[in-house]
Amino acid sequence: MISEIEKDIEYYRHLLKSSYSDAVKQLKDANGECIGDYYNEKSFKNYINGKNKKPRHGKKVRQGLKGLETHHIDENRVANLSSLEKIKNDKEAQNFDFQRKSRIVYCNLLEHIILHALIAKETNNSFGYEGYESLYRKVNNWVQGIKIPKADIDRKSYERIKLTKKEKVTLLGEIAEYMPLKAE
Repeated sequence: MISEIEKDIEYYRHLLKSSYSDAVKQLKDANGECIGDYYNEKSFKNYINGKNKKPRHGKKVRQGLKGLETHHIDENRVANLSSLEKIKNDKEAQNFDFQRKSRIVYCNLLEHIILHALIAKETNNSFGYEGYESLYRKVNNWVQGIKIPKADIDRKSYERIKLTKKEKVTLLGEIAEYMPLKAE
């Protein structure tokens, strides 16, 4: 009989072997459709036009207390779609369609790392690598006890990964091995 933890490990390994588009579909099936747009559309447009200091998030888009993060599906074509600096300075990132709920997927931290690893692999590091590197470092620091998550939302996201420290370290290593080398 296979344990829940063994099922979880196999799930993450399967996700890592999937194509990016298949992984997104799997996560939508597993975690549900996004409830709302990432940013409020009017607020987003006012931000771009300099009327707001920053855009408001869409209603109920965040699911942090459930341990889920949001991932912009189109980050395989445009990097950092949640970054206000990117949005302010990049015409392509100002397309509100990237912020629509249909273009967002919920994921836990380990799933989020895998999504960015898949993007990096499929785009030969043209996209996804920076997101991968940032998320990987964050989770690895938590796993190693270097920096423990303090905020409720971060703690819930970390706790949603139902694996032991050893299993998390093993999976992080497998993800790192999967990644293409970053050209310097």
